Amino acid sequence: MSLMKDWQKEILSNVEKKWGFLESNDIKVQQLINQVCIFTMVETENHLKRINHGN
Repeated sequence: MSLMKDWQKEILSNVEKKWGFLESNDIKVQQLINQVCIFTMVETENHLKRINHGN
């Protein structure tokens, strides 16, 4: 029942491999990473919209 996109899962997986701090299944850590993913996605979309609209 995950709402995460594939690229978000990939980021989580990469972070997990690099630092291994998600092994504890810490919900707060996962929520923080999800927020970072969402923020990054939104900022990227906003940036692309600005480029596409020539602003």
